[in-house]
Amino acid sequence: CGEATVEPVACPKGSFCVVGVDVPEPCPQGTFGNSTGVRRSEGCTPCPPGHYCETTGLTEPTALCDPGYFCLEGSNTKAPVDPLNPMVASTTPIGGICPPGGFCPSGSSKPEACPAGTFSNVTGASNVSVCLECIPGSYCQGTSNPYPSGSCQAGYYCSGGASSPTQFETPVGHYTLEGAPAPVACVPGTFTNEQRQQSCALCPAGRYCNESATVIPLACPPGRYCPVGTADPLPCPSGRFSSSLFLENATACSLCPPGSFCESVGLTAPQGLCAAGFYCTGGATVRNPGAALLAAANVSFVELPVNGTGNGTSSNATQLVLVAGEQPTTYNRSVSAECGVGLATGGPCPPGHYCLNGTVSPTALPCPAGTYNPQPARTSDAGCLPCPPGSYCGTTGLATP
Repeated sequence: CGEATVEPVACPKGSFCVVGVDVPEPCPQGTFGNSTGVRRSEGCTPCPPGHYCETTGLTEPTALCDPGYFCLEGSNTKAPVDPLNPMVASTTPIGGICPPGGFCPSGSSKPEACPAGTFSNVTGASNVSVCLECIPGSYCQGTSNPYPSGSCQAGYYCSGGASSPTQFETPVGHYTLEGAPAPVACVPGTFTNEQRQQSCALCPAGRYCNESATVIPLACPPGRYCPVGTADPLPCPSGRFSSSLFLENATACSLCPPGSFCESVGLTAPQGLCAAGFYCTGGATVRNPGAALLAAANVSFVELPVNGTGNGTSSNATQLVLVAGEQPTTYNRSVSAECGVGLATGGPCPPGHYCLNGTVSPTALPCPAGTYNPQPARTSDAGCLPCPPGSYCGTTGLATP
């Protein structure tokens, strides 16, 4: 109250008046006064959250807090950096710059959290656009993430924006390791028929997996065999065939039966009968075994049992091919040497015999008694010559009288 005051004057807005003081004191920074008659500084209203009160003596807040910052109650600046208000109690926080993992539009009283499945490592962000979708292969659990929470779990994949390590289950025919952004297809020769797998299994023996992302292995077809991990079925080799499914190895293919030949690979049945003039004991790869040797000049034949005598070439058949002029010598089955092409499974019909189509052994059809045959590869009994005058042919299968 001044001199000669008759009636006290109410303390004006934006101020407070201590008893006995004749001059109003302005409300401090960080506060405002929108009513009269305030008697002490505590009667000034703290600046509300999201606003700031920059000067003293304010009757209302100065304005909204700046974008990228948040203002707590009592803020005296639009862009708080020091979290304490030096004009109020030293322990009173007034706000701060928006931290990573959040954003602060104008007038923010606290940071807005980046939503689950996103993250932001930006300081002072002002809008949600800084919240980035969690990167593929990672997840961002919960809100306010300044960086991804971790890698996606093995058996699952995270394509982006994941809020958990198990965003998507790995589908059948695929696998994923830890941190996978997408499922990986099983390569040919492997498969999986279960979800959430971390690896693919080898295709089982007797089946094949010829495509990527195989779920159900296919049955190995006739004429083929499939070892473990087969992508493309392997053909039964020459001399063998198969009419069955699910074969696991080449030896499971059947040997071509006696009297027949299997020249091509991948056969489901024998190709045909052995040619006339030749015999096929089983597993023959050509229709005329030994034909190439027969075509050579000066070739003769000697019938020998296994472990008999010959030219040193070991054989499991009873027929050996000898070059004319060489004398037979002792040989043994243990000697390792190759017979001529096709001879292990057949050969030309020997002298003294003839072979019709499909003949299974060299001595199946001997020339009858009273005849002889000096030439190999005869195709019928017409090749058996009558014994000449002055000679006799007392047994069957004679090459000479």
